[in-house]
Amino acid sequence: MNCIAQLTMTHGDVYNYNTGDVFLVRSYAVNSSGSGYPPDTTYQKTTILNKHFSSSSDTVFYNCFEQKRIVYWDVPLSHFVSIYNAFADSLYYTDLLSPIQNYPFMPSYPCYTDSIDSIYISSPAPILYCAKKIWHKQYTAGPTCFEEPFQNYDYVEGCGGPYYVYFDGTADFVYRTLIYYKKGTDSCGFNIPVTVGVSELSNINSEITLFPNTTSTTFTISATDKIESVKVYNIIGEQLITDIPNNNQSTINISQFSKGIYFAEI
Repeated sequence: MNCIAQLTMTHGDVYNYNTGDVFLVRSYAVNSSGSGYPPDTTYQKTTILNKHFSSSSDTVFYNCFEQKRIVYWDVPLSHFVSIYNAFADSLYYTDLLSPIQNYPFMPSYPCYTDSIDSIYISSPAPILYCAKKIWHKQYTAGPTCFEEPFQNYDYVEGCGGPYYVYFDGTADFVYRTLIYYKKGTDSCGFNIPVTVGVSELSNINSEITLFPNTTSTTFTISATDKIESVKVYNIIGEQLITDIPNNNQSTINISQFSKGIYFAEI
């Protein structure tokens, strides 16, 4: 790990996204005792659709497409279940020339000290963020401290933040980590699926099936239980169709739409 001291990143350095950039973030909490059920996990993939600046150029705005996959442990069934969602969103960041400051996760603790502050770190690939520069902040307890919360977080040049791990002061370590990004032809990490596919659906005890996939005319969703609603979205999160079948099957006609990727929310 190569450290270059006292080169503080600005907000503009960290949040410099471009159209087509993709970021996949994993968030979860782990019980520090090692007991309990497997952790619930949220995967959130952000795809940048476009950007523009304010008239004074001190604020950048992004339109983006968000896809979420929430994986939780079903206690009675003793296996993981996935919930999928997709929607359009917007982001903005201001004070682009200002340096990144401390991120206040929790109130300060009197015997905490900064182990790394205002430092650019360039890590050799494939460690951490594949040689992207980061601004790292880490708190360590002093010699008279006992079981005080732990905090550690990073901002990544061109890939956002904060990405962190901290002890919440009760029983959990809380994580928010960047596990994949794509910027132009540059990519790093593991691109976990966040959209539902036939292979995934068939693994949920055959409770839900969707066929055919792909299609240019209609597709059918059937389930062992009543389907309350089916909603279809396009790639930018616009809701195109809502069907309320009030039974265990729904057939959706998409022949009027152009070729592309569409998302079904069941």
